[in-house]
Amino acid sequence: MKKIYLAASLIFMIIFLCISAVQAQTPQQTLNQYIADLQKNPNDYALREKIIKHVQTMKQKPAIPEEARRHYVKGCALLDDAKQVSEGADAADEFHRALLLAPWWGDAYMRMGLALETAQRYDEAIASLKLFMATNPQSDVLRKAQDEIYKIEAKKDKKAKLAKPAAPPEKKKLTDEELVRSLDGARYSGQTRDWDNPPTYVWENEFVIRGGYLSWRQCIIEYGPRSVRDLPLGSCYTPYGNAGRMQIKGRVAKQILDGGMEANTFTISEDGNSISHKWGPNTFIFYRR
Repeated sequence: MKKIYLAASLIFMIIFLCISAVQAQTPQQTLNQYIADLQKNPNDYALREKIIKHVQTMKQKPAIPEEARRHYVKGCALLDDAKQVSEGADAADEFHRALLLAPWWGDAYMRMGLALETAQRYDEAIASLKLFMATNPQSDVLRKAQDEIYKIEAKKDKKAKLAKPAAPPEKKKLTDEELVRSLDGARYSGQTRDWDNPPTYVWENEFVIRGGYLSWRQCIIEYGPRSVRDLPLGSCYTPYGNAGRMQIKGRVAKQILDGGMEANTFTISEDGNSISHKWGPNTFIFYRR
């Protein structure tokens, strides 16, 4: 029993010493550990904010390392002369190096935000200015920083709109006369048939647009059992004489028989890719070849 008591006491003492060692870590040592972690992951903005808040609790504020100040001054010089996107990026790189060594430094975050704005890296610029605001600057400076964020958001929106592909210009719709002229020489084909059951005959149709006229040619390709076999299979069938050549008015061509009677009507589609023909209860479509 005595041995168990001694072992338990030893374990308790070890735990107590470990807790005391953790508690004995100074704020500066904690800061050093945070900085070491940040240098392994420079884009950890949550850790940067944590560092800023930690420094605000320290009674003795950490000094800015000389190497950090050197990069800061170089960044300021580059930013003052920056006109191009690449020059803003160069200045931002210097501020970034400074903030890896002194990640609590408010002025460096402000300057880096302005450099990133010049570099048109707007999301990063806003994040940098928000870290500056986390350092609790004076109220008038805080106001200016927030207003600068609003300006950057406007530039970001404008850039996004400009990046969108421009809508293709609306294609001008041709008049009917222009359409017919553009289709000069166009050919169309398709079948029509008698809808008896079974069909008595089938025709192959060919159309040509030329000089404002629609020419129609038919060819019998199939006989049914009740059809009159008065033409050889595959011969041209022209029951209307010259009525196979029709003038196009608008997009419509009407077949005029002897005596002025209208027969078949053909309509050219708006895009010119097909011709429709209504025959009794049926409508046939002939497609451009």
